Amino acid sequence: MKKVRTSIAQSTADNLLFANRHRCCVCREPRKPVQIHHVDSDPSNHDWDNLAVLCLDHHSDATGSQGFGHHYSPQEIRLFKQNWEALCSTWREMHEDEDLDDADDPEPMATLYKKLVLNEEQVESYRFNLSKGDEIVFSFSSDGPVDFKIMAQSQYKRWENEEEATVEEEDEAVLARNDSFLVPRKGWWAIVFHNAYEEPAALEYDISTWPGE
Repeated sequence: MKKVRTSIAQSTADNLLFANRHRCCVCREPRKPVQIHHVDSDPSNHDWDNLAVLCLDHHSDATGSQGFGHHYSPQEIRLFKQNWEALCSTWREMHEDEDLDDADDPEPMATLYKKLVLNEEQVESYRFNLSKGDEIVFSFSSDGPVDFKIMAQSQYKRWENEEEATVEEEDEAVLARNDSFLVPRKGWWAIVFHNAYEEPAALEYDISTWPGE
């Protein structure tokens, strides 16, 4: 029987990423894009215990999507998840009276994880108020071509009005990208997905912003 894929509620995704400090439960490394993995391989089962946060590499290891087979069993992933979420809870309790932006092991300043269908000429954009040296870490994949841009908010307004604009990062007709962007100056910055093509595109993306090191 064909598996039915349904969307994870945004509140569930947000709470899961928060509980895992927006980190893979296997490698636990900061500043890496992540995906939400269905442990039992049922994409319609969004129970909390069935959802694990994994980086792109370990997601491939868990699903065998790179052709090398499954490197981690579902039970192993569940144990990684349970252990990491317990450690994250303990860490938050220990730092509840501190400014986490100034901690030695910082949190992302903002996170976005979403799946959506981008229709023809539809634009999905987000703005972040960032300082010079902050980092935008992003990963996205789509089943159809999309245009991706990062630009200063003032330039985004010009682009919206179909005026000449300066774009800092740009990929056209792209299906996937996993990268980061170092903010060159303080201000508001826009991240833009644009479907300039005829067919709808099912888009999944993870975006997080991190304080400068």
